[in-house]
Amino acid sequence: MPPGSTSYWCAQARQRYGKRPRALVGAVAGWAALGKFLLFTGLVGGPLATVVLCCWAVAAPGLVSGGVTIAVGLASLAMLWIALGAIMVASPVDHGVRLDDGGAPRLRELLDGLGAHDVEVRIDASLRLERLDRPGWGFLSAHGSWLRVGLPLLEILDEAEVRLLVERELGGAGLGPAAGRLVRLWKRWRQVVEAVRRRPGRELLKRFLAGYWPRFSSRAVLLARLDGLARDREVDAGALAEVVKRVAIARVRRHERWSELMGSQGASLEHAYASLFRPSGDSWERIKEKSWLSSALEQKPGLFETEPEVGARLENLASDSSLVPRRRPQDFVPAADSLIEAATLGPIRDEIGRRCQVEFEDEWRGSRRCCRADDPNGTPSRFLTARQRWRRISDLVRVDGLEQVQPEIDLLLGQDPDHSGALFLRGRYLAARDAGAARESFERAAGDPTLRGEVYDSLSRLEARAGNDREAARFRAMAGDHEDEMRLALIERNRVTVRDRFRPARLASEVTVDLTEALHREAAVQEAWLVAKEVEHFPEWRHHVLLLRLEWPNHRMVPNRDESQLLERIARCAHVDGHLHVCTVDGLPGKLLRMIRRRVEGSAIYRRGARQRR
Repeated sequence: MPPGSTSYWCAQARQRYGKRPRALVGAVAGWAALGKFLLFTGLVGGPLATVVLCCWAVAAPGLVSGGVTIAVGLASLAMLWIALGAIMVASPVDHGVRLDDGGAPRLRELLDGLGAHDVEVRIDASLRLERLDRPGWGFLSAHGSWLRVGLPLLEILDEAEVRLLVERELGGAGLGPAAGRLVRLWKRWRQVVEAVRRRPGRELLKRFLAGYWPRFSSRAVLLARLDGLARDREVDAGALAEVVKRVAIARVRRHERWSELMGSQGASLEHAYASLFRPSGDSWERIKEKSWLSSALEQKPGLFETEPEVGARLENLASDSSLVPRRRPQDFVPAADSLIEAATLGPIRDEIGRRCQVEFEDEWRGSRRCCRADDPNGTPSRFLTARQRWRRISDLVRVDGLEQVQPEIDLLLGQDPDHSGALFLRGRYLAARDAGAARESFERAAGDPTLRGEVYDSLSRLEARAGNDREAARFRAMAGDHEDEMRLALIERNRVTVRDRFRPARLASEVTVDLTEALHREAAVQEAWLVAKEVEHFPEWRHHVLLLRLEWPNHRMVPNRDESQLLERIARCAHVDGHLHVCTVDGLPGKLLRMIRRRVEGSAIYRRGARQRR
């Protein structure tokens, strides 16, 4: 990781303070005090010093030169400009729907019992329960605080579990009251930094934040995670572990459900909130819970994610991460129904659902605008290559649904009769119309390991609808076995070591051109090497490794320095045949890169400057 990047400062903070939480509290307090001091100096100290020097120069002209007064005045003006820019900014964050005390008397009683009399409850569409400072002017916070509660969280937990989370957040000591205040301060400032980053101008403030914010954030995020782990240990470990697992499963389920809805419903979707967030109680969802929990355990938190990793929290609670949460009883009552009065809950659900629908439709329309053209280069549909046509189908199916893209699928299968993606979409379309033809399409699509699990799931549903319970169970077992092997394959493909065997990638020329164009658009990318890696699991599924050498400009704002986002952007633009693992050379053994350079022919695919000279 490059020195000066956010990742670099986070690694430094973990190394220095990972086992010294009390020292970390003092470090975060010092950086917060520095920020407040500079803000106060810019607003009051600089202008006051200028006025004093001007008066002194008038009263005693020989003691203070005019040049000194002008220099101090200009410096004070710059500091005042930065301070005003830090204050005169509104946060773009949606703060949710205000919950009146009369609408949730049992929740209000719980807050008052914890001494949180001035805490205002806000309901939003997240899966979080956290205490936040009330927003004020820019970096200045107002008196009081909010308890932000996600309505989806209240839908999947019961009243006892929500009470446990509230007691952990408001009543837990953690690393001390100072740690909690510092974490809330950082969360408030982060909203303002994001607002500053999106607004044009304010270059002086942005340059100051480029140096200050990574150092403060790296320590504050680590403090938030350690404080969270300390709070976890203060409540019932078994009950909290169940809650952690349920929330982790709900997040993965929401992500998958969102993608499915984008592909099948389009802008006609109604009640998006219920479809995305409220559990359906379907037995199929219960079967997939283990898979969703495994996915949650493999996910790494972002640089600014204040919640600890799911695996770390379960280990901290001495809970077996392989066990899914207990099945809910038939008379399960969500906390939303027990803690909030029905007359208040109805309008809140409608408002959260409306906001969710607006967000969904905005993304849907954005996809529609992006894929209305036949091809980004203006190529008419009838002249598209198989790769271009598949990219077009992938975009259109999210917009128009399966039925509308069948003519395009016919054209693609005419070009490539064994295209697994087109065969899978054809099978899904035929599943409700011609079961025999759907089975044939699914079986041919199962040759692609990336689709094999979904094919088995679809065949299981198809057989269940036909009343063939034995066949449905067999396909479910096959899906589970494939999922286990796929997990091992992804572990194998996400590691790059000197023991791996590499060979030339040998990509099609148009794929290489698209990839180098994507690399050139990222100013931080200086060099890139692409190789194929020999793998044990699913060798027919080609695996490519893209190594990048990055250099970050010092004046860039922190969110633009996020390496994970850059790697994800490049991976999305690289339409390679197979799996692509994108990583940076920082942290990899130097022997590995030397071996690739010397032994793999044509591995270097990009070098900034050399491309421009060509």
